[in-house]
Amino acid sequence: MQDLHKQLKDASDEDKEGLREQFKNLRKDWFENMKANREEVRARIKEIREEFKNRHDEVIVANEEDGNNPGE
Repeated sequence: MQDLHKQLKDASDEDKEGLREQFKNLRKDWFENMKANREEVRARIKEIREEFKNRHDEVIVANEEDGNNPGE
């Protein structure tokens, strides 16, 4: 990427157009990769939340069924 910046500095108008197109394609690829990574992260967060979700109510009901009522 830095190499492209250096080339852009010294390039002719025709060359600059080609370099701009390369930058555009690189940006597009980067954006698509970031979007895919974001989707993967969201899916993983959802998995983690499900895996570690608070089971507080389930524990209270189980304790009450066993005759162990902490509120008394």
